[in-house]
Amino acid sequence: MWIAPRTPRNLRPMHDRQTPTPATPAATRSAPSAASAERNAVEQAVRRNERRLALCYVAVSLFFRSWIMLLAAGLVAWILYQVFLRRNPRVILLTISVGASLAALEIVGGRIIEYKLSRTIDFDIDHRMKPDPAAGVNSDGIRCPVESSDFSADTFNVICLGDSFVYGYALDDPAETWVCRVERALNEIRRPDAPRIRMINFGWTSSSPLLAKRLLYQVGVKYKPDLVIQCLDMTDFADDLVYRYELGRRSPSPLAYLARVSGVYDTVLQVRSEMRLRDWLPEPPADGGVPKDRFFILNQSLAESRPFLGEIEGNIRDIASFCGGELDCPFLLILMPRACQYSDRECPRSWEADKYRVLGPWVLEPFKWLEEFSKRVKFPCRSILKDFQETKVFPTCYDADPHWNAKGHQVAAGAIARVLRESGLVPVVAP
Repeated sequence: MWIAPRTPRNLRPMHDRQTPTPATPAATRSAPSAASAERNAVEQAVRRNERRLALCYVAVSLFFRSWIMLLAAGLVAWILYQVFLRRNPRVILLTISVGASLAALEIVGGRIIEYKLSRTIDFDIDHRMKPDPAAGVNSDGIRCPVESSDFSADTFNVICLGDSFVYGYALDDPAETWVCRVERALNEIRRPDAPRIRMINFGWTSSSPLLAKRLLYQVGVKYKPDLVIQCLDMTDFADDLVYRYELGRRSPSPLAYLARVSGVYDTVLQVRSEMRLRDWLPEPPADGGVPKDRFFILNQSLAESRPFLGEIEGNIRDIASFCGGELDCPFLLILMPRACQYSDRECPRSWEADKYRVLGPWVLEPFKWLEEFSKRVKFPCRSILKDFQETKVFPTCYDADPHWNAKGHQVAAGAIARVLRESGLVPVVAP
């Protein structure tokens, strides 16, 4: 077999030889880095211009009455610009992470709060106590050692509605509460032919007239009352608005709580009021909204507070009407004072000391409201402020908590027993 000889490399045609690749010039290699540097310079200039534009926007917004709305609109516009036009990965990631974090706080945090609180109370808007005979709480969630069936028409039964100042916060022995003290005091002076007087403690922590009304509607008739007393505390004015707004909500909202505590809630309401899509959003509470200040009634004039008083006044009237109709018994309203309204020595380490000014210029406005309100209703309205102002008993509150201690309940018992005796609503010997 014949094999053709190979042609030596140096004798091959020029087009058949491998031509070495020429070296890349230095100028060509540096071209990409120069372009990258130019892009970086442009981006830095854009960022500087964005910051300047944002500062100008903020400065201009301060000249307008609704500057909060302008700032909110500017923030949303900037986020949309960064996410959809510039597609800034950092802003996109930040927006997603913030949204996910807030959603997790709202969902998971609400469930955790619900689980923790549901151990001792029925977790809904009413948050009533769970039945616990060992703790003196009957099947209706009332701080009463006996059931409703134990009450009959043969005794004079008095239902006492209210919050922790009625319940007896931090008093483990119910006998130390003013409710039990008043029962003992009235029975000592009742008329010989009168039935035994029995006081029933319908109070529980953070209740309000709205929640008290709901409880009275449900179980009040079972206790065969001959008199119903609604005791008002300084938190009731705001709490009624909050509970009305939250009525029917599924679970607690950590975000709503933080918004109220931080003072952002009013800002949210203002932004909502100026949105074109506000008709698609949930309606804010009636009577001008819910004030961010739970003690607004102590920190401003009565004229400023009036737009927020419709809810509590309506609930009190509803209770009085229910008493006069379904329960066929009289109704009495009593306004109870807090330490900040009668002494600057009480509760020196109060956890709510920054919420109001002790003996401040507006702390007695609620009692002015009571005087005005009493002229517009047909049931008696009384105050026990003077009894606390004139008492020699000290201290009437805990060192770090504004609730009455046992001595405070003793003063309140004397004051309320006096009111009941003078009103003629209970069968006792006339004063």
